[in-house]
Amino acid sequence: MNSFNFDYQIVIFFNIVKYYQVALNKLIFTRANNRATMASVKLRIRKSRVNKNGESPIFIQIFSSNTKKEVSAQVAIDAELWDDNRFEVRRRHPRQGQLNAILRARINEFQDAIDELQKMKLAFSAQDIINRRNSNIESNLPKNHVITEFLKDYIDRNPDGWKVSTFRTYGIFINCFTAFHKGLCFQDLNLDIVKKYHLYLQSKELAINTISNRMKILRRSISLANEAGIISHNPMVGYKRNREEGRREFLTVEELKLFEGYNAPTVSKQKIVDMFVFNAFTGLRIGDLLTLKTTDFKFLDGVIKLNLRMNKTDDFVDHKLSSVPKMIFDKYANYESVFIFNLLNEGKNLSDPYILDKEINRKTSYFNKILKETASVLDIPKVVTCHVARHSFATILLSKGASIEVISKLLGHKDIRETQIYTKVLGKAKEEAIDLLDNI
Repeated sequence: MNSFNFDYQIVIFFNIVKYYQVALNKLIFTRANNRATMASVKLRIRKSRVNKNGESPIFIQIFSSNTKKEVSAQVAIDAELWDDNRFEVRRRHPRQGQLNAILRARINEFQDAIDELQKMKLAFSAQDIINRRNSNIESNLPKNHVITEFLKDYIDRNPDGWKVSTFRTYGIFINCFTAFHKGLCFQDLNLDIVKKYHLYLQSKELAINTISNRMKILRRSISLANEAGIISHNPMVGYKRNREEGRREFLTVEELKLFEGYNAPTVSKQKIVDMFVFNAFTGLRIGDLLTLKTTDFKFLDGVIKLNLRMNKTDDFVDHKLSSVPKMIFDKYANYESVFIFNLLNEGKNLSDPYILDKEINRKTSYFNKILKETASVLDIPKVVTCHVARHSFATILLSKGASIEVISKLLGHKDIRETQIYTKVLGKAKEEAIDLLDNI
């Protein structure tokens, strides 16, 4: 074999090696890209986890390049209202449309991140998808953040875990702050503006505690903005919220007996009076009273026992009815309507928590109006409202020697300190009674 042929064969050999090396690199790159494109996102409900409302959280699962991550969708529902085949909230849920829209929007955020990463033709993990999605959200945020718009967005993105009453309170704040200074950004908020907002609330002749609650929401908004990296300081440093100890009006045993023996001029007004008396012997909040159902009671050997999960705290009250509320229950218990006292307008869609909340507020106003009229007729010199019944329940029991611990359980208080305020109320009432002797 001459040297020419040998050199030629060597060249051919190296060309073949080079060809296969290029092909192998292409194969590796293609497989890497194929792995990168094998990314997906789906929704999953975690039925094994249940919050205090009996709801299970929904998670977003991200898969890519043999990696998997889960992030909360910030939505929780009754597991029975989740469609495992369609990966969406069932129509039976009162907020089905809103929740599915929220879930779709969050899925799209992650899908957009996948599309952007795939265009780069690089392998990426599930964590890379999450990081890209978070980066997109941050970059899409405006440089100047309007306080009320930020708060609206936060509420929209975190719809669950909030009670309807909380939504209402935040909505009132947003409307009020918008009227005070529309379009104000966090970056422009300072202590001087904070104090001016306080004066603005005072000019509306709001109660001290109402003003305190509005300022508390402003402080909460600032904390959320800090967490989001929008601002790095607290414009409310130097401002102190003021609260006053609210006066807890209550009826004496004699005054309660006047209500109990009163014959109202109309059937509808008599129902309000009877419901008030019922509440003074059970200590319920007005929302729980208006929405009492037969399923909230247990019946055994002539004893009627209240077994109710309270709307405000989700805690149970569990005790028997004494003779007076038992007679009222027997008088009004309506087994054909949704609610026992049938005072709410059941023609409305009361399964919607927002409609129900609005209806409860409307009836509460009517309830209080009738009570004030009745107190005037009975010559009771007190502002009697539905909540006075709850206060009367506690103070009368306390005056009869019931322990503060037992009263706390009957009221459904989470913290006994909430109940201890009644010892102060009763103490003041005793002092006022003694002072009356000076006028003899």
